[in-house]
Amino acid sequence: MSIRRNRAAAAVALSVLLSAAPAGCGQVHGADERAVASVAPVVSASARGSDLLRESRAAAAEVRSVRATFRMDRADGGELTGEASTDRAGNCVGWTREGGARMDFVRRGGTVWLTPDESLADRMDRLGGRTMKLSADNETARDLTGFCDEAWNSLASAGLSDLGAEILGSPEGGREVDGVKAVAFKSVGVTTDAEHLVAAEGRPYLLAMSATRPARVEVKFGDFDRPFQVVVPPPSEVVDGGPLFGGPKPLMKGR
Repeated sequence: MSIRRNRAAAAVALSVLLSAAPAGCGQVHGADERAVASVAPVVSASARGSDLLRESRAAAAEVRSVRATFRMDRADGGELTGEASTDRAGNCVGWTREGGARMDFVRRGGTVWLTPDESLADRMDRLGGRTMKLSADNETARDLTGFCDEAWNSLASAGLSDLGAEILGSPEGGREVDGVKAVAFKSVGVTTDAEHLVAAEGRPYLLAMSATRPARVEVKFGDFDRPFQVVVPPPSEVVDGGPLFGGPKPLMKGR
């Protein structure tokens, strides 16, 4: 299993999926380990029409922190899941899981700390199961924490095309996301079918988004403006991950 290669492919796929907008003929891109499965239909919901998409972007611009959970299918039939709590200062805490292996991450300033679970550490050479420290500019670090930045991009681009033009769709009915009434905006495009769910009560936050082509992707947003802790592992538990990710020797056995 190549963690680096699989994560990079997943990050690229999510970036493409999340960057376009919900519109009748536009593309949308649009995740939680089973969390989006909690999105359930309701009999009715109050809607303010397509203005909700514009309002959701305005509301997102004032948010200082958010939690995004995601789930997406991989080309090999597997699944990538994860969660990221992120703020405007660039701090981010979360995890990703694929193939039964989980990697926790912390990003603060220009540094990323990666902590594999036992199933992953057992397959790593020269690591000893401890936390790896990488520059935030390291390719592997960027791949694993890319979802932190995509969360902000998604909130800011709801209702916008790839070129930034406003494309207002029509509401497609009511939903509930974790007990909050929402309005669904659907789009069917050349490369993807997608749905955005915007809160119809309280602040008009984008609560969830999903796409079914080219791959199934589900994203859910929550904990708007709720502070989260950024805990950095003590130096005694940290090893330099630079030689492991990018050195001449392979990181994974059998790679």
